[in-house]
Amino acid sequence: MSTLKTLRDRIIFETNRENDETITDTQLNAMIYRAIRKYSRKRWEFNEQTKTVTTAADNEFVAEPAGLFSMDSVLVTIGGHEYPLKKRSNKVIEDWHGATNTSGQPTDYAYQNKQFRIWPTPNAVYTLHVLGIYDVDTAPNVATPAANWTDTDSNAWTDEGQDLLCHRVKYVLARDVLFDNEMLRNSAIGVTEAKADLGDEAALKQSTGQMRVHL
Repeated sequence: MSTLKTLRDRIIFETNRENDETITDTQLNAMIYRAIRKYSRKRWEFNEQTKTVTTAADNEFVAEPAGLFSMDSVLVTIGGHEYPLKKRSNKVIEDWHGATNTSGQPTDYAYQNKQFRIWPTPNAVYTLHVLGIYDVDTAPNVATPAANWTDTDSNAWTDEGQDLLCHRVKYVLARDVLFDNEMLRNSAIGVTEAKADLGDEAALKQSTGQMRVHL
């Protein structure tokens, strides 16, 4: 798998800056970090995950899983089977809890301030499965400051997402540092193509294998 250093070296090579020491590794890492932060909240094949959290008996609040950016659904395990919880507004859940002190198997939830509020109040420990878009688990990622990255760090961003990050950093360099209009245009095209390629890869893996005929 490609590493952070591989990505940096590619950016330097493609911008013809091999002998330019004015752009440091620290600065490039900071630009890569901003690129990852920009695109991490978008849906790619590699950042869709399911993580679990557990409720506590007699506690209606549950902290969200680490690295969660957005949710698709929340399911609860009851009797070995998974059932979807219905998402409600915070006001609805607040009104329900204010009207009656009910406990039982979870059926509904609201989300606020990085935590779930469950209805009814769980009467035991339950496992919640949270499907959504997450930060990748290892550096380089959003959760780890760029100052703490190492050259050998690698993950989906330095591999599948390398083209997107490379073109984005080149775009920022051309716009804000090098003032190179040709590089700016080419990098913008590269970003568009890389985003399309990542989207096509995700669509292919999710394909049912069936063909539709459009007339």
